[in-house]
Amino acid sequence: MKDFFFDLGPNLDYHFTKTDSFKKIGIGVGVGLGYDISNKLLFTTGYSFGLSNRLKNKYSGDSNNFKFNILQIGIGYKF
Repeated sequence: MKDFFFDLGPNLDYHFTKTDSFKKIGIGVGVGLGYDISNKLLFTTGYSFGLSNRLKNKYSGDSNNFKFNILQIGIGYKF
């Protein structure tokens, strides 16, 4: 199992779209699993759990909460 690796840590994300409804910056916790296919190639997958409410104050209330949860899949090349 030396070819597998595990990721866990904080995430910081930025929303690039110009809008008055959402906050630009959010934080979360990411977890992931990867596999080294060879000395040069790797495969990764991960999930980020959003922790911060992304709605701006004028839209948020007791029942309104919006968080970004993100699934990531990737192939990488090491050089």
